[in-house]
Amino acid sequence: MANDEHTHVNRGEQHTALVHAKDVEHFKIPDGQPDPRGWSVKSADGTTLGKVEDLLFDTGDQRVRYIEVRADGNISSKHGGRDYFLIPIGSARLDDEHDDVVVQMGADELTGVPAYERGKVSREYETSLRDYVRDRPSSRDTMGTGADLPISGMAAGVGMGSAAASDRDVSFYGSPEYDDASFFSRGRSRTESLGDRVANKADDIKDRFDGNPASRPGPDATDKRI
Repeated sequence: MANDEHTHVNRGEQHTALVHAKDVEHFKIPDGQPDPRGWSVKSADGTTLGKVEDLLFDTGDQRVRYIEVRADGNISSKHGGRDYFLIPIGSARLDDEHDDVVVQMGADELTGVPAYERGKVSREYETSLRDYVRDRPSSRDTMGTGADLPISGMAAGVGMGSAAASDRDVSFYGSPEYDDASFFSRGRSRTESLGDRVANKADDIKDRFDGNPASRPGPDATDKRI
């Protein structure tokens, strides 16, 4: 693994780090899932926020924790010249039909996201970011109750479990905001049947009429009943 001066942190008794995926030797996206790096990032209301610059990878637990977003010029100017935003992996979803990553918040909510300076990812920063994503008003529609949930392991070829995380980290990351398995499972399969595509397109049109921007592509739990 290459040295990454940007995001090294020390958590408890474990010397673990958050590093850019590009600096992780043999980093691999889960089998059958697309690599979102370089994809456009959009808000829940359809606004283009920027592009996926990289993923932040936890060397202790061997998991992706954050999406690093390089802000679009218009977004950067509207938010105090901020060039980058950090989004917890479980607070976004893949739309692999359009090669987009959709962040489960409106563009205006970026104002409240704690400022991210590359090279400074402390536990205090992570806590403030997680708390904002969890407690913002619209999170009730996209993240459920916010209760801690178990997360299944990421199917990446990077040595699962080579360094166990501390109990503190397991508790911290054991919530929907960090559900990397959910993020990578949300893209639609490229082998989806024609019938499924037609049904999903019809549902997406219905969602627009219902005013339901939190809905994922195709039928899902956030759909409004007629």
